[in-house]
Amino acid sequence: MTLEIGDETIQVDETLLGEGVHGILPAKRKKKKRDESAAKLRKKNRRLDKKRQKQLDAANKKREQRLLMEAAAKSNLSTESLQLLRPSSELGIRKQSRRNRLKRELARSRANLPPESRDARLMVEREVEPGNVELENDQSQSDEVSTDGGGSARDRSSKDGTSSDKASADGSAGDLDDKAEDDVHNKYHELHDSSPFKVDSEHRDSTPVEREEGMGDGTGERNKNGTDVVESVPIIRTTRTRARRTGWMSVSSARALLNITQDHPKDEQAQAPPTTVAEVLAILEAGENGADGGEEQISSSFDGEESADDNSEASSSEIHETEETIQDANAMSSSAPESGNRSPRPTKLVVQPNRPEALAAKRLELPVCEKEDEIMAAVNEEDVIVVTGGTGTGKTTQVPQFLYEAGFGDPKSTDYKGVVAVTQPRRVAAMSCASRVSEELGVDLGDAVGYQVRHKAKTSEKTRIKFVTDGVLLREAQDDLLLRRYSAVIVDEAHERSINTDLLLTLLSRTVMLRRGREELPRLKVVVMSATLDGEGIFDGPAPLFKEHRHVEIEAKQFPVTMHFARKTVDDYVAEAFKKLCKIHRRLPQGGALVFMTGKDEVQLLCSQLEEELGDAVVILPLYAMLAEKQQKKVFRDFGERRKIVVATNVAETSITIPDITYVVDCGRVKQKISQGRGLLSTFRVGWTSKASSTQRAGRAGRTQPGHCYRLYSSAVFQNDFPDTTPPEVSRVPIDSLVIRLLSMGVTEVAEFPLPTRPPADALRYALEVLRTLGAVDKENAVTSLGETLGSIPIAPRYGRLLLVAAEGGCWRYAARMAAALSVGELFMNASPVELRKLPFWNEKSDILTQLHAVCAAEHEMRCDDDSFASFCREYHLHARNVRESISIAQQVERIYTEYADIPGDSLGDKLKPPQTADYDTLLGAILSAFPDNIARRVSRTESEEMGVKVSRGMLPFKTPLLDDKCILLSTASLKSEGELEYVCFSELIETTSEVTDESKVRMKGATIATRQTIASRCAGLCSFGAPLLSPEPFYDQRSDSVKCYVKGTYGRAAFPLGIVQHGLTDDLPGDPARQRYEVFCKALLQGKVFRGLKLVARGKQVPLSLLHAVCVSLKAEKVSSKHSMIEMWTGRNPAFLQQELTPILNSIGQMTWPPVKI
Repeated sequence: MTLEIGDETIQVDETLLGEGVHGILPAKRKKKKRDESAAKLRKKNRRLDKKRQKQLDAANKKREQRLLMEAAAKSNLSTESLQLLRPSSELGIRKQSRRNRLKRELARSRANLPPESRDARLMVEREVEPGNVELENDQSQSDEVSTDGGGSARDRSSKDGTSSDKASADGSAGDLDDKAEDDVHNKYHELHDSSPFKVDSEHRDSTPVEREEGMGDGTGERNKNGTDVVESVPIIRTTRTRARRTGWMSVSSARALLNITQDHPKDEQAQAPPTTVAEVLAILEAGENGADGGEEQISSSFDGEESADDNSEASSSEIHETEETIQDANAMSSSAPESGNRSPRPTKLVVQPNRPEALAAKRLELPVCEKEDEIMAAVNEEDVIVVTGGTGTGKTTQVPQFLYEAGFGDPKSTDYKGVVAVTQPRRVAAMSCASRVSEELGVDLGDAVGYQVRHKAKTSEKTRIKFVTDGVLLREAQDDLLLRRYSAVIVDEAHERSINTDLLLTLLSRTVMLRRGREELPRLKVVVMSATLDGEGIFDGPAPLFKEHRHVEIEAKQFPVTMHFARKTVDDYVAEAFKKLCKIHRRLPQGGALVFMTGKDEVQLLCSQLEEELGDAVVILPLYAMLAEKQQKKVFRDFGERRKIVVATNVAETSITIPDITYVVDCGRVKQKISQGRGLLSTFRVGWTSKASSTQRAGRAGRTQPGHCYRLYSSAVFQNDFPDTTPPEVSRVPIDSLVIRLLSMGVTEVAEFPLPTRPPADALRYALEVLRTLGAVDKENAVTSLGETLGSIPIAPRYGRLLLVAAEGGCWRYAARMAAALSVGELFMNASPVELRKLPFWNEKSDILTQLHAVCAAEHEMRCDDDSFASFCREYHLHARNVRESISIAQQVERIYTEYADIPGDSLGDKLKPPQTADYDTLLGAILSAFPDNIARRVSRTESEEMGVKVSRGMLPFKTPLLDDKCILLSTASLKSEGELEYVCFSELIETTSEVTDESKVRMKGATIATRQTIASRCAGLCSFGAPLLSPEPFYDQRSDSVKCYVKGTYGRAAFPLGIVQHGLTDDLPGDPARQRYEVFCKALLQGKVFRGLKLVARGKQVPLSLLHAVCVSLKAEKVSSKHSMIEMWTGRNPAFLQQELTPILNSIGQMTWPPVKI
């Protein structure tokens, strides 16, 4: 029948009318719709190709710049100098002529093959495997649907007399039917959308092969060689394990690209890679200057080289085509013999640990396991990875296991044989984490998983994951900056920003740069993990340590916590917390409560108030650092229907997780120890905590159920007065340990060392003054031999000086325990000076010696049994945990010193005998040598009142030159002096403020009696002396083997009087001390005071002037004024020294041998 539709008249079969409107669509409309769809696809693909081309160009430019900077770091030259001195081929920069030559060779080799062989070879080169394929070229789909002529690929194939079946048998990808095209298209986009590799990366190369020479199915146009040219051939590739991918390329393709870009001849005269910090500082400085300031110059250099080398063929399109031949180059490289300067391909390992079933199921519940693919993809693509996530996400224990399963640390791995190091800021965390990881992996602790901390280590040759403290790894980095033993370093708890962590991150940033591009060492992977990380100076800012990194954020499984701000911020936050806790208990449902206070005194005060008010209906539990471990564990117990209220300091923020907490009361304050005046005065100040800490506190209420956080401050105060994060440790504490460590590493300009946060200028100046006082640096701030020794001992410089001086008198084992006791803080709990005086080991001359006796006695009890040790600590008011720690530190210091002094370890014995009387003099002198600038002089009560301090009964006022406006108090019960106590040496000053009267007082810790003579002897660098006195006369001291005299002296800039004291007759004294020194030594030599067998002049008789003059001239010429230097002359430098001068008098007494004494 005939139908009229608009202006058209169409003949339609009546049988089609029952099929509706779709059955009568004209054939021309169907063709038009198909053509429009094909045009849209072509337009879309052209847009995608243009975008991919821009990404490829940017990646190529970035890769070429990186290669140039790596070569600059390797050759000890800046990038600018390298461009002028070395050809680009030595830098691994690919040239256009080489690309085109490679492409032409590949095309010629394939042009001679039949179509079936060419297609089969293409499939081999592209690593096609049956099943689970994905289409990598979007444009191929549009070309398969429609050609430029408007017809479909199927139609064109039919016109040429080839069937779709035959084309399919020949392997032509262009002859897929519509259904197969749709299936591949959908599968490709499904994989594309779900892939974790969609993030842009400088290593990604997703450029499709748009034109392959020498391939086809017998259709289409022909090139000059007569071979077919296919409009588009899709790259079919197996979807492999995610860990084996590198961007959008297979592993072999990525390796081929790496070999092309880095295949350059070795420099035969290249120097060995530097290993110490001192050797690489200049290299790093040059490399950074090239990386920062030479970007435009590098880019223009590339353009110039390409145009100069291949003027006829260089173009951006050919660069694009060269990248298309990566697959072909991969096939050639696999068939060609291994080049000598290429590293072998890495062996990708997948380790399957034998996990216990219960732990395996439990660990999968951790949020970090959901990010395993993303984390490992970042590790494969970048050298530096940042992993952030709140507490409880499992990053500390699981990320090392991700690397373990990927083959890191395995001897069979090509690139990652080195151990995986995981740093922790605290020793307990390192040991506990190692134990947990070994348990989850199903291995014994010390086998595949081990730890190494300051006191002990549990590792073996099979160890692949090693948990260490940041100080341990920092010590290894000082000895070997390249960290050759490690393939990956995980820095945990980086948000704490300790000095060790900051210094370690700085060194790691240099290690990553130095290990890039070195054939003998693989790249170092650095993973920085933190709950909340302040990236300023590390990843952000004008000069970050790590400029390129990947960030992976883990969302913690946290229940919602409702925030309640106070309408008004009150000053008495203890009273406000008491009211809030009472309301919570009386009005709100069951659930534990946690309140944050600033210190032990506030915790105890609030606990007593709550117990008195609420009685037995609740369980009140204190929690602070100094609390006994048994008492601390009570907070984890379940008390049934009784509500649990925990009153804690900030130790409950991150260190531990208390169960069953529903309500949190946050006072918003924190007590911090702030150092002032060269680190001499430490002040505990209460101030606002940070926003990050407040968030951590609030999160304690949402661990197991929804919770509430009551903040005792207004939202305006929180937004305006709270800092975002806690200031780094380097800006709050003395940095003398950091400075001596850097100086011993060869860093001359400490102020310019690129720490994430530069230390304040005042703190740096004070640190240098302290080190100069100790003799560690000279007037030009150059490290001395003593400074190098102090830098090699991993304890504070003052304690190292204490150890070395005591070792001169054979008392170094006692000094090790004294240094350990001073480093852990308080040893005695809740004991007043009056109570300490009643202890059997109290020492009347020094609080430090009292601590020495306490540690030695506790160490003896510890060897007996734990019960005896605990009973001993309770009886004598000792803090058991701090005493244990001080004993551990002392034992480690002993091991360090035995290695330094080459003392056999078995010669020490188990028991340490009590010090003898002579040992006390040595130890007191060592204390003054360690704290020469911490001298205080007693003042009258009138003077103390002038300084604004009213001295109460039982206290003595003192004054120190470094703090002129501060009056220092000392209990009369602390020390006992035979006469009136005048001078005292102290280890630290603590300033406290009364909450009632708001009056501040400064008290001294580690007080030791100091006499005028010991100050002049041990603190001579801070004293001023007059000319040598004639009466009493100078004399030769046999004990010290030196000439001494009597002088008047003063101490410090305040000129504290010392009176007449003994002092060495040295050249720095006024007058002519050298002439006097040689005359006094000459008289002592001739009178038999130096050598008993050489008595040429009877005692009491005058030495002949002629003989005196002759001997003095010779002594002065050779600078000999001691017995030691005389022996050196006679046994080495000049055996005939003084023989001519002394022969006449020796002959007169019948002495014919020389030297005249037995040496």
